[in-house]
Amino acid sequence: MREYDSIGIQWIPYTMFTQNSGYRSSVVNTDKFGFRYTGKCDPVSLESLQGSDEFSLIIGASMAFGVGASSDDETIAAHLRQMTGELFLNMAGRAFNSKQELILFLNHLEALKTVKRVVLVSGANNLYCSAFSSRLYDPMFFSDLYLQTMENSSLSKKRKVFGSTLRALGLSKLDWKRLHLKEFPKATFAFLKRSNKLNLVDNSERLDIDAAVRRTCADLDIWNILSKSMGFDLIYCLQPMPAWCGKILSPEEQALFDELNNDQNMILQRLDDEQVGLRYGNALANFCVENDLTFLNLNTSLKDIGEWIFVDRVHLTDTGYGYVAKDIFNTIGKSVQ
Repeated sequence: MREYDSIGIQWIPYTMFTQNSGYRSSVVNTDKFGFRYTGKCDPVSLESLQGSDEFSLIIGASMAFGVGASSDDETIAAHLRQMTGELFLNMAGRAFNSKQELILFLNHLEALKTVKRVVLVSGANNLYCSAFSSRLYDPMFFSDLYLQTMENSSLSKKRKVFGSTLRALGLSKLDWKRLHLKEFPKATFAFLKRSNKLNLVDNSERLDIDAAVRRTCADLDIWNILSKSMGFDLIYCLQPMPAWCGKILSPEEQALFDELNNDQNMILQRLDDEQVGLRYGNALANFCVENDLTFLNLNTSLKDIGEWIFVDRVHLTDTGYGYVAKDIFNTIGKSVQ
């Protein structure tokens, strides 16, 4: 996992960030767009795509990217390429929400005219980000950082230092940017009094399942339109989590999770809950049925697997990615030539 932490991120328009381009290692490699290569001995990516090649796309966040896989041969895209003999490209962005996944596709639309199939492997990040206290319509990872950077760009050096001090004191929500120094004590007192009266506690660990469902379905609506207008098959796969699939943990998973529990954030603790997964999955499944979209809940097939398949609560081992790819293959098998 240390190798994945080393990739880093870079700024790009509209999606705001993606993994660094041109990264090289024995575990993971990215092309000039930051997309992970499919395959190690005969690597392919959007960069190497020929104009007339027909291909399928794996789109999603860090699980679709293949975090936890030991090499570029062990991702979902790589396994499906081996199973089908068809070209599968990895077009995932680590830490993306569903809106960023969609925008990334649109950013490269000109090169995607011959896409045959889009497999969305997603779900967890929309639910995770629903707990963010963000002013953005679609909360995303690093949103506070981008907002602070934009808002502070026109401030004086003194006010930037002042703002950093307030954030350190837990007063980041105080509208301080236009305050004169002598007004600060009175404004702070009024802010704290109002916050206490309204019980403005930190709800950062509380998930908003309904909001996550709305955002996911809104983006799936657009994907559905794109699939019909461009003529590609669309499959939405809800990614697996240990509690969502009700898996009995292997000894390796149990040891890892015991360690992770010592440094676990509250959002992920609430996210990895069987009832949360059931409610979220059922809502997305119902939407897909109503809109004639192919839906695959990857949690269903992993329930009875006793092997070590999770490296943490979101990412998989090589074996785990193999099982997920097999489940997807069984779903798309009828359309594979």
